This record gives sequence, structure tokens and C-alpha cells, in this order.
Amino acid sequence: MHRHLFGVESYAVFQIAALGLLVVLAKVFLRRSGIPLRHAAGLTLLYVLCNFLAAKLLYDFVKAKGQHTLFDHPSYAHFLEGGYWGWPIAFLPCALAYPLVFRIRPVPFYRAVSFLLPQVFALQKVSCFMAGCCYGSKTTVPWAVTFPDDSLCELPGVPIRPLQLYDAILPLGILLDLCSPIPSLSGNRLWDNDLSTAASRPYA
Repeated sequence: MHRHLFGVESYAVFQIAALGLLVVLAKVFLRRSGIPLRHAAGLTLLYVLCNFLAAKLLYDFVKAKGQHTLFDHPSYAHFLEGGYWGWPIAFLPCALAYPLVFRIRPVPFYRAVSFLLPQVFALQKVSCFMAGCCYGSKTTVPWAVTFPDDSLCELPGVPIRPLQLYDAILPLGILLDLCSPIPSLSGNRLWDNDLSTAASRPYA
């Protein structure tokens, strides 16, 4: 709703906040999983590469249909033009391969990632809402929102669905479901439960 906060692009502010949140949660969850903290740095680097470089390339070639790509304009200014899309498409396969490549226990690593990603996803979608990108369709529902002329929304002043907020609530709902009590054979608490059981529940 507010493209600028204190003179800075709100999208950038919330994206940096999401990065900071990922760093903190990665350290907490990986330490709890008994995984060396250097892998929190590795996970953060992977996130940055996928969220900015891969997402920029995906936007250039998928959304912009290759008309103006990073290869045509290989400079920092090209990143400032905006247009980032689909970073989980790159991140999730890399996260799956990470413990196999670096020879760490995969299940505790996957469990840590599954618990830290929902909060990061949610905060990222708040950044989209503030900037006006990734907006929904026209609607007459009571909770419709209108974006100002200086937003990234291509339908300024028109009531539209707050799709970004829907997308922010969804991962939090999944996290809530993951945090609900799950019976286990060992009788241990949530953190020791089988990952496949926990991860599959939101899709049942």
C-alpha cells in the first residue's frame, strides 16, 4: 500500500527483513538440529542467489518473454528495474540437493528448512502488498483493496483482491499445521516427529 518507507522502496525494506529473518531462523533451527552453523551461511547464500539472480532470470525469460534480459543488460541497474519471479522454483530443488552434496544428515536439514520457510514466504508477500506487485483480480468483496497511482499495480484505484495477503496467510497456516501435535511412535515432541508425516499434513 505504501511504495516508500522513510524514502526507501518498501519492497526492498521487507525483502531485507525477510533475509534477516531467514538468517536468524536458519541459525536457530540448524543448531537445534545438530547441524554445524556454517550451513546456515550456506543456506543464506543459496537463498540470496535464488531470490535475486535466479528470480531475475526467471522473470526475464518467463514473464518478460526474453525481451529484455540480464544477458542483454548485465549490470546492477538491471536488478534495480525490478521484476523478480519464481525464486522457490530454483531454491527448493537446490535445498533438496544441499545435504546430499555437503554430506550432512538430510532429514534434520529438511525439517529445519520446512519450519523456517513459511515465515520468510509470508514476509516476502507483505513486501509485494506494500509495493503493489503480484496483485489480484477485480472484485466487489468487502475486503477489496485499492492501490495508489504510484504503486506497481497496473489497476490503480480499482478494487481488487488482496492476493498478496492471501499468499502471506497460506504459509503461516501451513506452519500452524506443522506445529500442531502429531502423534509419534517414540512419544517425542514435534521436533522429533517424522518429517514426511508433518510435511504431508497440509496437503491431505
